[in-house]
Amino acid sequence: MSRKKQKALKELTQNTEINIKKADKVSTTVVMEKNDKTREGKTQIDNHNNYRPLTKPMVWETHSKALRLMTEMHHGNHIDDMTKEGLIQTLNPPRTSQFYTLTKILKPIITGRPIISRCDGPTEKISSLVDTLLLF
Repeated sequence: MSRKKQKALKELTQNTEINIKKADKVSTTVVMEKNDKTREGKTQIDNHNNYRPLTKPMVWETHSKALRLMTEMHHGNHIDDMTKEGLIQTLNPPRTSQFYTLTKILKPIITGRPIISRCDGPTEKISSLVDTLLLF
């Protein structure tokens, strides 16, 4: 990359008024004003057909349910010791799910595809196992 392009990229990444992210399903980059990116996400969250506000975070309740399920499966001889230990490993405290959007630039109206990231959450290991099993 030329010095001129490097300088331009550095200036863009230091600009706190813009958001630079990967676009949805294409290998290109989207540069948006932060207010527009925030509005894109808020539009998704405000759709109460798809999302509803919680009275309190449910990460601990989900964590407890996952632990209880793994213990029951272990006691019923459905999973062995090693599988149980692998499935219940999570951060302490478990991470709350994160919401973000990937901008759809190939649509007539630019919108965001909603993503709920559950990385390091209470069900990440279980989801990973199910994902693997579905491949077979």
